[in-house]
Amino acid sequence: MVFGTTLGRRGLRVLLLCGALCLLLSAVTVTQAASVGEMWNAVFQSDEAQPADASDSAMASAEEDEGGAVDNAVEDAVEEGSVPSVPDESEEYIQEELEMFPTPEGGAQSSDVVIDGIVRRGDTAESILLPHVSRNVFAEILAATKKVYKIDRIRENHVYQIIASEKEGLKSFEYHIDRSNRLMIRLKDGKYVASREPIPYDYKLAVVEGNITSSLFLSLMNSGEGDELGIRMAKIFGSEINFIRDIREGDSYAIVVEKRYRDGVFRNYGRILGVRFKNNGKVYEGILFPQPAGGDHYFNAKGQSLHKTILKSPLSFTRVTSGYTLKRRHPVYRDVRPHQGIDYGAPVGTPVKAVGDGTVTKAGWGNGFGNMVVIKHSGGLESMYSHLSRFAKGIKKGKKVRQGQLIAYVGSTGISTGPHLDFRIKQNGKYVNPTKVASPRHDPISRKNRAAFKEQREFVISIMEGRFKPDEYKPGMLHIGQY
Repeated sequence: MVFGTTLGRRGLRVLLLCGALCLLLSAVTVTQAASVGEMWNAVFQSDEAQPADASDSAMASAEEDEGGAVDNAVEDAVEEGSVPSVPDESEEYIQEELEMFPTPEGGAQSSDVVIDGIVRRGDTAESILLPHVSRNVFAEILAATKKVYKIDRIRENHVYQIIASEKEGLKSFEYHIDRSNRLMIRLKDGKYVASREPIPYDYKLAVVEGNITSSLFLSLMNSGEGDELGIRMAKIFGSEINFIRDIREGDSYAIVVEKRYRDGVFRNYGRILGVRFKNNGKVYEGILFPQPAGGDHYFNAKGQSLHKTILKSPLSFTRVTSGYTLKRRHPVYRDVRPHQGIDYGAPVGTPVKAVGDGTVTKAGWGNGFGNMVVIKHSGGLESMYSHLSRFAKGIKKGKKVRQGQLIAYVGSTGISTGPHLDFRIKQNGKYVNPTKVASPRHDPISRKNRAAFKEQREFVISIMEGRFKPDEYKPGMLHIGQY
């Protein structure tokens, strides 16, 4: 009685919740906990700290299935490998190991000082370089890099290498902009010269194959490959296959991908040359082919673009907790009303991407919808993303966004019973079922490039079928182009 009187009802509830949490955590193996933690750190990290969700309604998720409880979402992530998409490497650098630097270029002398470093919080180009150059020389370096890559834009967790000597001072500075490109500053004839260059890798070709028995990520893990391949494959087929709703046991895939090495050690994946995915008995192909306007694009076996105006989903991997329907019992108000969107259950902080190019018409509070983003697209389409925890950097009214761009993070704000994304689409001012929106394709392979595309496809298929030896591959073969 003393115990109950001292704590009160609120204290007892806290103790019960803590006990339930301990039981949940005890069911997760050490290996799972480590792998999930690493996965979430790699995928969910951003330049800004994740604030706590402002809504108290997440605690009610044990009774309702509006967005799924937090523990259910975590269990899904553990059991199914459900992780969201990551930005392109041009937007979000994926940190490499410090030992990725091979023997210093230019044949560093034995008397030279070679420093392999990583940009830490609070570091600047000035603080990194001033121990090796005067302020006047640093000003010269700033001027040299101005039109190449502004050196004051260096970012935390990116790696760099300094080569210096007592006689000449700074001889070279290498900074990795992303996993494919680097900034090089070299001392030549008494002056510093800056250039943006591809990071030199040794390329090897690989065919990654697998069958899905429980999840795509588990299948890739069993093949000894990383989650990144699954994320990139989902991006290639983002307008063809809904990787949340459509994946079935028995589906299979074959991926032809470049693997990049330095000093004989695998560092990261290069480009996917082609992929074949068998989903529910239907075969999908994606073949890499450059476009005149620049950039690499993927096309199906008929030469039709895999890039459509609207993606199938604003999240790559999660679960649908409530579909589009005209009659649904509301989990909060308990009455029957239309639910003219799709709810995706996902942990707070899961990245949300724009389903198409467009202009943000709203990024703010939407009453019952909580924090929301509305994007106006061409063709009378409008997409809406609600119950967000926060917005991505720079997302505000009037901002132009591109398909697949990070716009916000999943939350549970507004009238919500748990972390989830409420996704809706309007066409000509009226709500429509997002799964049934007709989305036109981008331009197909032009008539003059059809022969080259056919040759390219045959090349990729011959690799998948073992008729071409991967050891004979070199970047730039056929029409794939070079970095």
